[in-house]
Parts: sequence; C-alpha cells; structure tokens
Amino acid sequence: MVYGVSYDGINLTNPISKMKAEHFKTRLESESVVMIPRDEVLGRMQGDLDYSVIVNTPEWKQMNVVGQIEVVSREEERFNNLSIPCGMKHIAIPSAMVGGIMLFAHKDTENHRAIMSSEEVFLKI
Repeated sequence: MVYGVSYDGINLTNPISKMKAEHFKTRLESESVVMIPRDEVLGRMQGDLDYSVIVNTPEWKQMNVVGQIEVVSREEERFNNLSIPCGMKHIAIPSAMVGGIMLFAHKDTENHRAIMSSEEVFLKI
C-alpha cells in the first residue's frame, strides 16, 4: 500500500519501505502476499502449534510458509544471544488482496473529468 510519494521515491507499507518510481509497476503486478515481520512470527511461536491447515492449503504449501517459520525459529535459536543480525526479516504468506491505485480528485475539476473519462480506470463506488 502506498502512503506517500516524494521526489526520492514511493513510500510503501507491507513491508514499510521506499521504492523508486521506475520499480513501482513491477510491485503492482507482483503476486499478492502479506509480509509478516519476524518479531510477530516469533511472538506467536509459543506452545504447541498446529500447522495442519498451513500444510494442507495449496497456496501456503507452494510458498513454503512452514519452512519460512522454521528458518526464523532456527535463526532465533542460533543467533539470539550473539547480537548477529538474522537473515529473514519477514515471512511471506498468501493474500487475496488485489493491487491497484486509488485516485482522488475534487468533483467538477479537470482532474476529475480526466479520471472519469479514462478507459483504463476501473471504477468501483
């Protein structure tokens, strides 16, 4: 999700980052995933976890979510007390989100008319 645009890039969430405008189109057209921060994954790893739903769901299996969780867990066990940065900052899980851009314009302005007359704009109100 875009939360700001400036001369030096586009500010994004999921994960929070900044991207050059020329790379943004690729991001919009990429596979829909949610990036879960490492700390959130570790915070949920308490007690006996039931991975049966993840293991038996094709999208989760294809993305090897259990494998990603295991890597985060192993890294934490090995490097937790050594002050060594771990490799995986996030795990990726499947999402049903659809990429797109939301445009705003004051009604009855030239920008509003341009948006509304464009054949490329998918309008959902």
